Amino acid sequence: MLLTDCTTAVALGLGLAVDAMAVGAAAGVAAAPLRRGEALRMASVFGAFQALMPALGWLAGSALVGAWAGVGRWVAAVLLAIVAWRLVQGAGESSEAPAENLENARRARPFSWLALLLTGIATSIDALAAGVALASLKQTAATAVMSFGIIGVVTLVCVWPAVLLGDRIGARGGRIAAYVGALVLLGVAGRVLLGD
Repeated sequence: MLLTDCTTAVALGLGLAVDAMAVGAAAGVAAAPLRRGEALRMASVFGAFQALMPALGWLAGSALVGAWAGVGRWVAAVLLAIVAWRLVQGAGESSEAPAENLENARRARPFSWLALLLTGIATSIDALAAGVALASLKQTAATAVMSFGIIGVVTLVCVWPAVLLGDRIGARGGRIAAYVGALVLLGVAGRVLLGD
């Protein structure tokens, strides 16, 4: 039974981590070259949100999550669009700002605590419903907590290399990389709005 619960949590974590990986890769592309620890910071924040949101869904129950689902998609899409706009805004400053200042400003944007908070919430909205699904499996509290932890760790392990890969791609892309990153974020926002 424990192996089945772990397998379910890993599979759920992989499914929930897809949007977070796309956003992480886009941030790596836009902010290349990364500062030390930025990839791990983003992966850790995303992992924490992906663990917290199912816990909230599990505690809240299906009624609250059902009411939030329609609004939550719009909130997630708007948050992702704001981060995308900020990436494009930073890239657009290149003609007005010295290259060194632009680079520092652009690197700060996707990995600032505010940006991480916005994208962390936006990429974990669907995890609320996952918490309700776990509650419907009649798991014990201990098993549910284990599942939330596994989901968070799976997200961390998936997002960290995605950010590093984005950094490698973006280091060669210059200003265009910020636009590519913004397009990826808008694509994720559109997918969130349309649903799975």
